Amino acid sequence: MGATPSSCRGSRPDGGRSRHFERLAFAVSQCEALYAAICQEVLTDPAMAGCLRVLGIGPVNAFAAVAVIGDVGRFSSPGKLVNYLGLHPGRKQSGAGKRLQPGVGNRGRKEMRCLLVQAAQAVMRQKAGASELRDWGWSLFMRKGNRNVAVAAVARRLAEQIWHLLKGGCVTKPEQKRSLTLKLSRMVRRISAEVREALGLPKKTGDCVAALMERIDHPRSITI
Repeated sequence: MGATPSSCRGSRPDGGRSRHFERLAFAVSQCEALYAAICQEVLTDPAMAGCLRVLGIGPVNAFAAVAVIGDVGRFSSPGKLVNYLGLHPGRKQSGAGKRLQPGVGNRGRKEMRCLLVQAAQAVMRQKAGASELRDWGWSLFMRKGNRNVAVAAVARRLAEQIWHLLKGGCVTKPEQKRSLTLKLSRMVRRISAEVREALGLPKKTGDCVAALMERIDHPRSITI
């Protein structure tokens, strides 16, 4: 006789669940190791570390920005970079002569555009008054009545700030400095003591953050 449905159900569940949990644990450990490696790479590379000064830009976004943009000298203006990433609102002319603006999407570097949109969402989720960019985005939302339009506009601002930073600029607004301190503190906790030593950083987290702030927030600056 063949096995009954009840006996089939009773033959595997524990083993099947344990294998799923093992795979999940392995995936989590791999993600954590990869994130730690990204943090190390960002803290080592001056260009990537500089991108952390932008609100909403974490280590993954900073790593991706430099990887995608490459030599920022390819872009003569912030608008050129915005167009390259596909964040500039599209314009089309209809047969009746009516201009249409389909919005961002389906153009440019989708992977970096998605990361910047996520960063813009993080900025928009800040409390009122937390940053000028957040308040500007919500003011635009109130005028346009469309959150997606406001988020895309904030993402464009972030791309423009990244362009300025890669050209040698430095943020000077208090909210950006506070954000950078928090990001660095989280990143330092994700790297090992051996990596800190290799990077020439102090042992204590607070001292590490102070040293990294001094490296990243260099004196030659333009306000953005």
